[in-house]
Amino acid sequence: MTIRKFLSLTSMTILLLFFSAQTWAETDCSKEAIGYYLEKGFTPEQVSRMCQVSAHNDATDTTANTATATTVDGQVADASGHNRPGSLNNDDFVFFSKTILSDSLTVTPETLTYVGEECIIYDEEDITGFRPKVCGVLRTTINRTGLVVLRAVKGVFIFRDAQLLVKGEIQREVINLDSLDSEDRKTFARILDPTPETLEIKTREDADLKEVAARLPL
Repeated sequence: MTIRKFLSLTSMTILLLFFSAQTWAETDCSKEAIGYYLEKGFTPEQVSRMCQVSAHNDATDTTANTATATTVDGQVADASGHNRPGSLNNDDFVFFSKTILSDSLTVTPETLTYVGEECIIYDEEDITGFRPKVCGVLRTTINRTGLVVLRAVKGVFIFRDAQLLVKGEIQREVINLDSLDSEDRKTFARILDPTPETLEIKTREDADLKEVAARLPL
């Protein structure tokens, strides 16, 4: 074996080990997910090992989140993580600011409102194989009373993206229509449902979706 082939194989092995470790650390070990992994060809021993790594990782994350929350004393962090002096302590605001992907966020006992840029994919694929999309700054208001979490799972490398899907009283609006061109305004008017029954909430990569699912509904 030449030195070049040896180095190539070594590099590939390191990459595979890295991505495998990442997958194990983020494994969802619900009954449904375990069945999915077994159908994909994983052995019971491999699934058991992945779940052990995931459980250890979740315990570490919980400890870290608790330590962060206890440092907030009489102040509230904004979406960028900076404290706002003079604000009352609000654990929900701190928690959701660190988990929900947004530029700004407001939390009350009844609602959660967040603002951020979003792109919506619509219609069929064009001749190049891509579907068109339109982007804008959206304000989303979720009534926490009666909200139902339909799905809350971490992303698993290669297999699936993270997903937080909720159902309830939801309001959506584009707040930068004046800065969009006429075609984008027409597209939003056609495809955006201002009161969708369900919504997939975009979350940060390190978000604990199970804790979000437990804390978001009232």
